[in-house]
Parts: sequence; C-alpha cells; structure tokens
Amino acid sequence: IKMGYSKISEEKVIILITDPFNRKSFDLFNIIKKKHPLLKPVILNQRNNFFDKIKIRLLYFSDLFILRKNNFENDLKKILKKFSRDEIVYIPIEEDITLLFYEFVSKNFYRNLRFLLPDKYVFEMVRNKEMFLKFCMSNDFIIPKMYSEKDFNLLEKNFRPLVIKPKLSSGAVGLKFLHIKKDLDILDKIEFNKFLLQEK
Repeated sequence: IKMGYSKISEEKVIILITDPFNRKSFDLFNIIKKKHPLLKPVILNQRNNFFDKIKIRLLYFSDLFILRKNNFENDLKKILKKFSRDEIVYIPIEEDITLLFYEFVSKNFYRNLRFLLPDKYVFEMVRNKEMFLKFCMSNDFIIPKMYSEKDFNLLEKNFRPLVIKPKLSSGAVGLKFLHIKKDLDILDKIEFNKFLLQEK
C-alpha cells in the first residue's frame, strides 16, 4: 500500500468503516477483505447497544468501536489513540459523518490519519443539489429539465415522468417519483423551498 512516497505493510493499515448497517459499508468491507486480506477493517457504530453489537459481529467479524455523532471528536480520538502505531485510513460513506470528520481534521492533526476528501466547499456544493445544479448550468453541463410551481398547468397539459429531490439529502434519500399524470397531486404537499422538481 502506498501512503505518500513510502510503502507500508498491509498489516499496519487500519481501515475505518462507519455506518455498518449501510449497504455501501458492507460492500466496502467485502471488497477490502477480498482484495487486501491483510488490511484490518475496524467497524464504527453510532450506538452502543447490545443488539447492534451482536448484529455487527455476525456481519463483519471485526473490531467494533463506538463513534457517536454527539461525541464524535472524543470517540475518534480514543480510536486514533488505540491504533497510534498503525496507519489509519478514513473512507467516507455517509455525508453526515463525513461533515463531522471535516470538522475534526480542521481542529486536530494526526500524522498517521489518512483520507482523500475534496475541499469542504466542494463537498458542500455537491451534496446540495440546488447548488450543484447551478454549478452544472454555469459550466454548460447538460442537466434534466427543471420545473417550478408555475409550471403545474404545463405539466397537467403535457405530462412527463418527474422526480422530486430534497435540495439537501444524502444519496437517494427522500426521492419521490411521479410516473403518471395522477401523481401530480403530490405537488400540492411539496415545500418547494426544500425540494427540486426535475424531468426523470
């Protein structure tokens, strides 16, 4: 494994995997174990309850540590102290934890902590769907057609499949699809200051 300009033995590399009940985390764990069996994935869960621990042990057969959102800095410091002789790699899974990680690294420096993240402004811009669409439009990237509340009459006359997206959400959380004309009724309940309406 190359870290900067030096090679490090895989046995000395710890991979931090957050959000253990997320499919992305499970896939990442399996890829690591298949491609680099000597790497040591460490699972981080937000809750410290007995049933979570059992489920995580059955899924991962790995070390488990608690990384709570409301005590993120202290919990992560304990984990980093525990593995102070290893190279520790943080791989982002979910946006809320990654935002906490950004905050952590802005205040703390650990020589053995490795991560590859864009500038926080870029991260925030991409996760905010409205900001990202404006960026795409200003750079002449093709995007699906946008609609506003003023376009309801047009959509009634000339319906096309649509998607409603929260302006700020992680991945596909909160997406709603309008497949047929009758689905337009849902638009009466949408707060358009919080959602985007696009052609599917």
